[in-house]
Amino acid sequence: MLPDQQSAGSTIRVMHVTLVHEYDPRWPDQFRELASLLERELAGLFLRIEHVGSTAIPGMTAKPIIDLVVVIEPARLPEVIERLAAFGFQHEGDRGIPGREAFRPIEGTPAASLPRQHLYVCPEGNRSLEEQLAFRDFLRTHPDQARRLSAHKRALCIEHDNDKDLYIAGKSEMVREIIRLAMPDGACLAP
Repeated sequence: MLPDQQSAGSTIRVMHVTLVHEYDPRWPDQFRELASLLERELAGLFLRIEHVGSTAIPGMTAKPIIDLVVVIEPARLPEVIERLAAFGFQHEGDRGIPGREAFRPIEGTPAASLPRQHLYVCPEGNRSLEEQLAFRDFLRTHPDQARRLSAHKRALCIEHDNDKDLYIAGKSEMVREIIRLAMPDGACLAP
């Protein structure tokens, strides 16, 4: 049945989830493509590049956007910002998460032709980074929790008609709950 089809005199609205997608086995390859490029652009300035977020968890429902974090020594941030800008990434500051610097591709630059991504730069030892890695690693080893969160995400998309802001707000408590389970100290600082 299509959205808003008539059935026996009444309109039935069928909701399609479009905000999130079922796990795509191409996501790890997209991460490797992005990481390889960043390794060349940032040669000598980073410690490692991590695939984080839901696309890094096999089987997880996710927005089809690769989240990656370039881990650096804190003193390297000005050089990293400069090199990323030269390639076409605009620095957006911490966007409310201290120590996690966000970047977005600028239209018309080489960065804009890359697979969709959320690019962050964090210093080694940053609490936000530790929580992201703990979340990812926990869900990779607890597929029951990954399935639970995936079902919750799909339900939120249906409930909120794929509204991104309501979806994010709706999943935040479950994400914090999983981070608390994943962190050795049982705490969660994520908003």
